[in-house]
Amino acid sequence: MTRYTLDTSDTHKYGEILLVGENGEDYITVGPKDGDEDKPNYEMAHLIAAAPDLYEALKNLVGELKDYNVSSSVLDAIEVSIAALAKARGEA
Repeated sequence: MTRYTLDTSDTHKYGEILLVGENGEDYITVGPKDGDEDKPNYEMAHLIAAAPDLYEALKNLVGELKDYNVSSSVLDAIEVSIAALAKARGEA
């Protein structure tokens, strides 16, 4: 999974935020909120940049918890987490 960082070297036109892949060749452009160039969508950009780490953390947590005797609400949360991990892998 490619990791991205925010490109802070430049102010991007039209409120766009550029994310650069760890290989320096992959790019993602995050458009502004509601198409308003005065509202860069930093929340979305940071979420995309954090996604690989969030995925790994959730995967590890689910792996640890599913072997324990936990409450039904925790089991439900584990099932939702497993579904989210599958979606992130393109399997759902």
